Amino acid sequence: MAHAGEMPQEPGQCIRFYQDRELHSLCSVILTLRQFTEASVKRCKEKHLDEAVQELEASVHVLENLPDDELLPLLHYILTTQVACSSSSSFFVKLEKVLTKISRVRPNLMAQYRESFLACLLQSKEMFQLLELQTVCMCLEGSPFGRTYFAKNLQSLLSKMSSTFSSMLHGEFDQSADYCHLSVKLCLQLFRELSDNITPLVWEPACTPNPIESILGSLLQLIIDENISRDARLLAGTAVASLVNTGPVVESAAQAAINLVRHFEIATGELQFGELHLTDPGHSTNAVGLLAVLRGLLTCGRGDLLTCKLYSSGQKVIFPQSMSLLECLFPTVACLCEQQIEPYYSFQVLYLWLQRAREHLTVLLKIQGAFLMTDTRDTASRVMKLLWIGAEMQVDGMTALVLSCCQHYLHIHHKECQRLAITQETMLQDLLHKITEISWQARSRYTVLCALLPFLGSNKVLALYPLLPSHLFCCLATNYLCTPAAETYRTLVSMQRREWVQEGTVGEGELGKHWAEIWLAPLSDALTSAECSLQNNAATHILPCTLRTFSDSSKLLAKQLCGSDVPHLRGWISLAWAQKLVLGQVVEAEERLQLCLESADDGVRVEAMSFLCCGPKSNKPPSSDDLHLLKKYLPYNMGCDNPGFRQQLQAVLRRALERLRDAAMSALRKGHTQEETVAQAIEFTDWIFYLSISSLTPAGNYQRRCSALITLRSVLEICTDRWSPQRKKGQPPQDVSLLLNSAKQKGCWDFQTASSMQALIGCMQDSTNEIREMASDLLARFFLPASQELTVTLFELGLTFLCSPRVSMAESGALLMKTLLQRPNDSIYLAEGVPLSALGLVTYLTKVLKDHFCCAQENLLHAASKKPIHGVLSALRLCLLDVSPISQSILQADHATGWRCLLQNLVSLLQEIASFIIRMLHKAWREKPSEVAAPSFQDMGKAVSVLIAHGRGLEEVQEDLLISEEHSLIMTCCWVSLKEIGMFLGPLVEKSIAAPTPIISETAIEGSMATYHDIFMRCRHWGAVDGCSRGFTRLCYALLHHKDQRLRNLPRKMMEQALLLAKSQNSLSVTRRAAGFPVLLQGILSAEGPQHPLLETCVLTLLTLAKEPLPSNWDHTRDLPQVSAIHALQTMLRSAGLRSTLLNHAVPLMSLAVGSLCSSCWAMRNAALQLFTALTVGMLGLSRSDVDCSVQSTLHVGALLRRYPGLSDVLLKELQKATQAKETLHPSLHPVLTLLAKLQPGGDNEARCFMEPLMDLRENPIYAVRVMAARALVPVVKVMDYHALLVQLIKGLPRTKDGVSHNALHGRLQQIYALLSLAVQENCISEDVRQEVAEHLLPFLWLLSPVQKCSLVRNAFLDVLCLLLPSCGEDFVSQVHEAVCRELSVEEHLLSQSAQVDADAFHEACVRYICSEATSSFGRSSYNLLPQLLQSGDTAVLRWLIDQQIGGVPAPLGQLLGDILQDMLFKQLPKEPSMSLRLVLEGFVHLHQVCPSLTVRLSSAKTTPFVQGLLFMLDSRKGGPQLRGHVLCTLSLILAHCELWEDLSLATRWVSALLVCADPAISCEKLRLAAAEALRLAGGDLVRRALQCATSGLAQLAVRAILCGVDLLQDEDRGVRDLAARFAALSLNQPAEKSLHNDWAILGLLELLRDHFWKCEETFHALIFRLPPYDLHAALSYLHDRSVTLYEEDEPNVFADYNFLSALICPLIQELLGIMAQDSSLCSVVLQWVVSTATPVRKQIQRWHSWVKEQGSRSPLSLKASACSRVHAAVLGLLVRMKLLVKAQELLQESGIQISHLRLSSDSLTKELSQIKEELALHILGFSNIVRLGPRFQFFFI
Repeated sequence: MAHAGEMPQEPGQCIRFYQDRELHSLCSVILTLRQFTEASVKRCKEKHLDEAVQELEASVHVLENLPDDELLPLLHYILTTQVACSSSSSFFVKLEKVLTKISRVRPNLMAQYRESFLACLLQSKEMFQLLELQTVCMCLEGSPFGRTYFAKNLQSLLSKMSSTFSSMLHGEFDQSADYCHLSVKLCLQLFRELSDNITPLVWEPACTPNPIESILGSLLQLIIDENISRDARLLAGTAVASLVNTGPVVESAAQAAINLVRHFEIATGELQFGELHLTDPGHSTNAVGLLAVLRGLLTCGRGDLLTCKLYSSGQKVIFPQSMSLLECLFPTVACLCEQQIEPYYSFQVLYLWLQRAREHLTVLLKIQGAFLMTDTRDTASRVMKLLWIGAEMQVDGMTALVLSCCQHYLHIHHKECQRLAITQETMLQDLLHKITEISWQARSRYTVLCALLPFLGSNKVLALYPLLPSHLFCCLATNYLCTPAAETYRTLVSMQRREWVQEGTVGEGELGKHWAEIWLAPLSDALTSAECSLQNNAATHILPCTLRTFSDSSKLLAKQLCGSDVPHLRGWISLAWAQKLVLGQVVEAEERLQLCLESADDGVRVEAMSFLCCGPKSNKPPSSDDLHLLKKYLPYNMGCDNPGFRQQLQAVLRRALERLRDAAMSALRKGHTQEETVAQAIEFTDWIFYLSISSLTPAGNYQRRCSALITLRSVLEICTDRWSPQRKKGQPPQDVSLLLNSAKQKGCWDFQTASSMQALIGCMQDSTNEIREMASDLLARFFLPASQELTVTLFELGLTFLCSPRVSMAESGALLMKTLLQRPNDSIYLAEGVPLSALGLVTYLTKVLKDHFCCAQENLLHAASKKPIHGVLSALRLCLLDVSPISQSILQADHATGWRCLLQNLVSLLQEIASFIIRMLHKAWREKPSEVAAPSFQDMGKAVSVLIAHGRGLEEVQEDLLISEEHSLIMTCCWVSLKEIGMFLGPLVEKSIAAPTPIISETAIEGSMATYHDIFMRCRHWGAVDGCSRGFTRLCYALLHHKDQRLRNLPRKMMEQALLLAKSQNSLSVTRRAAGFPVLLQGILSAEGPQHPLLETCVLTLLTLAKEPLPSNWDHTRDLPQVSAIHALQTMLRSAGLRSTLLNHAVPLMSLAVGSLCSSCWAMRNAALQLFTALTVGMLGLSRSDVDCSVQSTLHVGALLRRYPGLSDVLLKELQKATQAKETLHPSLHPVLTLLAKLQPGGDNEARCFMEPLMDLRENPIYAVRVMAARALVPVVKVMDYHALLVQLIKGLPRTKDGVSHNALHGRLQQIYALLSLAVQENCISEDVRQEVAEHLLPFLWLLSPVQKCSLVRNAFLDVLCLLLPSCGEDFVSQVHEAVCRELSVEEHLLSQSAQVDADAFHEACVRYICSEATSSFGRSSYNLLPQLLQSGDTAVLRWLIDQQIGGVPAPLGQLLGDILQDMLFKQLPKEPSMSLRLVLEGFVHLHQVCPSLTVRLSSAKTTPFVQGLLFMLDSRKGGPQLRGHVLCTLSLILAHCELWEDLSLATRWVSALLVCADPAISCEKLRLAAAEALRLAGGDLVRRALQCATSGLAQLAVRAILCGVDLLQDEDRGVRDLAARFAALSLNQPAEKSLHNDWAILGLLELLRDHFWKCEETFHALIFRLPPYDLHAALSYLHDRSVTLYEEDEPNVFADYNFLSALICPLIQELLGIMAQDSSLCSVVLQWVVSTATPVRKQIQRWHSWVKEQGSRSPLSLKASACSRVHAAVLGLLVRMKLLVKAQELLQESGIQISHLRLSSDSLTKELSQIKEELALHILGFSNIVRLGPRFQFFFI
């Protein structure tokens, strides 16, 4: 046999070897195997390997006759390939099958060669290498030959394994996570696969040294080593347990298992394992080690081993009685779960214990005689306690784990009860009763309930727990409760169906009726809920399950959801989608589907779009009807301002495109080229492509352009052949060219056109990042390379933008450079000596950066305005970090020297620039800074003033009162440049040191670290500091994971240096949150590995520093070290990557926070409060926005205290301090109470310690403390104790005023209110209990009387009474009513107002009580009192009225209040505007909103002066915008209700005021909202009146109102648009409850004008006026004259979309022209417009031709024009008018009207139109295509 070194080994050599022997089939095998090894994607590797196997099978006859020396190269290459892919078991096994087939042909040769190959693994070195470990593992796992060989050579394998472990644990080489894991895995494979060979070495006396003993010892050390990954330690536990399984005598094996557990549990120091004896005197207890061993024993322990009896007579193990091994393990398992160390894995061990107990229960009962869960021992109670603890934990996977545990427990209990012949019913009902006593907001109850249901039955559960349905649907509104509640519902309804079928109910209709009795109402309410989370979760989790279980429920739900308002449409579309998904079809859906597509609600429309685009079968395309509806409605949804809507819309559109493509590909593969599916896919994709391109014009708004770019990306990714094997998902089929060719044969899918590229180039210059970056990505991926001329022009434009001081424009220039570099081309020269190559362009940009830096050194003001640094920095950052050709070029040997010099110089230059900027802002001009501390704002201001004076050439510094533009220029240039350096420098150094040969020196790396240190410690700008943090983190990560120890130490040294600086009082200036110091620490610590060794050191240092006593005197202009330390800790807590590790120190951090809150230093208290907030967020699982609102945590008190042992002592200490010294302030008290109040209600045994101090705090003198203490009391009280505690608190109320402490009384009432409000809200107490509480309160009604002088007490008592009123009986209500009425007597109130503190608040509470009573079913007696209060000028009634919702005021009461308000307005209008008048006006308008059926009853004598007074206020513009808005709405109500439209003067003045308020150029948001509301109130009535009567004046006003509505429908404020859409619905005679989408409402109003108001001249002129302006000359001049400043003035209405509006108006005007030409009276109007428009249009055309000649075909200015919204709007306006002129001329000629004097002809205009379109296309402004919008409207696009 030839030696391996003498035969060809490389694949190329092997191929030539077999080619020389004409063995082409073997050449093909090796070639395919080489492709397999070179492929990087799994599916490609699988494909090549399958091909190789097939080719080898076809070559078997060749192998049979091949000589040994000619077969060996093939065999060697296959074995080498197998070893190379030993990390993948599937590939290894496939190659093993190949070798097996060869061995059948040539067995001797194969055995001989494989033995020699495997022998190399054992003989190579003393220890295994990583690849060798992988190979041996795979041979043991997947190779029978390998197992046989290693069994023969077991001693050699064990010896090498022992040496490997010894070297790894003694740190002789770096131990990677993979190496440790594979070493342990090899042991596991050995013990399992070669157990028969291992047994004698463990369980029989053997000679020493025994390698197994060494290996076992190493595994035990590895298990307790905290530096080893958790997965490796757990696997080691499994390996040791597998070794236990090898015991031939089960008693000995069980004894070894117990010894092993005790070894980790009580740290014996010695371990007897069979015949192996290990000694470890330094060993201590280790919970994770114990967990690993238990997990291993329970996972793979043999059944006879686990059930083996252990007797108490043994010396090694002592038990109170004989027990099985499984029973012996339970106390240890329970302790692990209670300690909550690695909680998921601890409960996984409990699950395994229950599972094994259930599996072997029969054997245990037979050999033991006792029972696990039904005997007198505490096993059952302890298991249940653990299950409740686990159910509360919010750990991923814990819910399913605890559910399985509960099921195992109940099954064991059930089987034992059967064995004992006793009933399980009592225990099950007790368990259910305990569940019902827990608050429904407790997550734990639903997991246990799910497990309980199969044993108790659904009927009995619902009978004992009738509130379960309502509680389940309440849970759906909370995310953390949704999953367990949905699982409970699924389990329950499935059981109900089974039980009803068993009872004899067979038909689906009957089953559906049974279901509806319980679930129909709550489910339909949830589906129509306005609460988003409840509706979504009900539709997602409940509805599909319901339809699958009860198919007839869909009909019942459809009847409930038949309305046309938004809630019913939302519910119906959810039902329709679920029906389509589950049942496959929806009956009679088109009409309601169109209602959904026209709805104003974004969620309804996107769900309707999803219904059209998606389906249950991915290979089935959308139907033609679905595509027709998409074409009709999609253009109207592209401009939505909701980002979430846009993303969801594009996701469903992508799904539709994929379905169309896949269906068409399926047809083409079958040869059906003419099938309708193919044509449908091609046509729709082409349509949506042109719709996207047409929407990219800058004449459109941001929202439409964003939607267009996302849609365009989907089209190009799905329907092009840019297939990349590196991408795993989102790829088109590899044979998509079939579809592309078919589309191009039909003249479609011409995606990469010049006009498409032009549109994207325009988007590249947009002012928003999103549009620029999406356009750049599409250009680089699908359109480049461009022509050389265009490439050079883009480069010149990019250079121009880089010199702009405006950040967005400079970023656009940087992005242009990056985009060009995506497709390098050495043959294209961008400038003299600058090729379009990676090295060439970066070198040129570096020279530009040096030039700008030199300019800044000479004159920073000039550089900031003309040559800013930040633009070039951004360009270099994007090019060097984000462009893949750069990385490829750096690795090329030809360019290595050039890149090394360039990057070294660039790093040095970046460091110089950063140092220069910090120096300039630190002190005055040319003055060196003397301190390390950051400059104050005053110092920076002086420095900038010096720089401005120097830039202007002045000798003296001028003091400016306001910040000048020069000041802003310098500050922007400096801060943005520092931010760019921070984002750039770190990743650049990372890239440099990651190269095979380091590019930069260690000195440069240290300099980069020093630069970051200076930025963080000497910079005050948060944006710059925050921007640098990511780059710094990347640099630290690269250094900490570098192979060079000196580089690895750099971050640690910087951290130590920063901590030393922080200890110095003079190190940092007073800055918000300690400025960059915490960010520096956060960056270093975030870059660490998962073990976080530096974090532990840093936290302990900071805790020590923060706890140091404050100095007696300190410099108040400097941060205290203690303050900086606390800020650093709270910053790290806000970091998601550090928070989980930092929470291990939660208790000392909490102690520090609450202790520092009592500091005498304000900065210390401020920092401590921020630390407390961050800590609360982390501990309670809240978001930062939830801290200051009423959002509750998902944790109970007990769960929190168990998770953080020792926390209760810290909190209790603060509470006890406050209660022991009641008269002193305790700043730490309120935060502690807030923390407790954030917890879930329901109580816990561990929370009882807080009860007494919280009860005592009701006497605290501080109001806020008493209120928060009452709220904090609720979470610590058990639900079952609510009743008793309420009665106890009520009985403690005083019966007389003598000896009463108002503070204590108020605190007690607050506690009663907090408990009672939650109990009533959550229905935790029954009606009987409420009645009892009400009876207990009756003797204390004196607390409402004037005898009680404290208004706070009276107010609190009234709040308590209001909670009970709905259900406490008529006697109680009457007594409370009388008491309140006495209080509201006018004389008594006036007398008591001056005498009582806070009497106004109590008075308002009484008024609100009377108002609420008047609106209730039992409040008729309050009708007389309410008008009296209102007439007396009581503003509390008005404030109550303004807070009411629709339906909140009964119609009779509303009419009464409305009449009174009218009289009050009539009296107050002549007076000067006041707050009272504003409230009356607002109340009057709001009353008619909540009671739409009310009428305005004014006598004719009052109407005119009333209206005139309102008009006078509007015309005089008295009062603020809010008052004028209310006046306008009031006037609108009067006009609509009193039928005053016949008085045209009044109506005209109203419309004029309306138009003024609706103008975005002169009106604020409040006035525009009022204008929209006024339109809604009166505009619809005006339009209907104008339609009914043919009065020209009224029609003219209606046209103005309609067009005002069109304008408001395009307002940037969503509230304005929604109100205007309601006006449109009223004008179009739509149902009152129907809502219209804004764009669809515009279409409806325009069609209304065309159909009914075409005779009105104003219709035509107003529509023409709303076309875009067409002064193209002015727009082009704007490009020339535009001075580049730092800021640019915004448009009055950024939401306006000229492109979309023109697409709607232009066809409408064309139709209007046709109608007007047939009316002789209107022909003159058309002629007059033609005469006035023709000449200006021609002048604009001529000026355009002049501009074209001046600019040429390509220039930077023409590229600027392609992105200018003014130019695009002017071009659009010009083209539209030219088209209308052509149409008007044709119509006038047909009507016989002569216009020859205008020298216009249809042919000439058409020719000019074509010519200008060609020139526009040539100059990147082409309008050559149109896209249809629905049936008639069209988009122009650029």
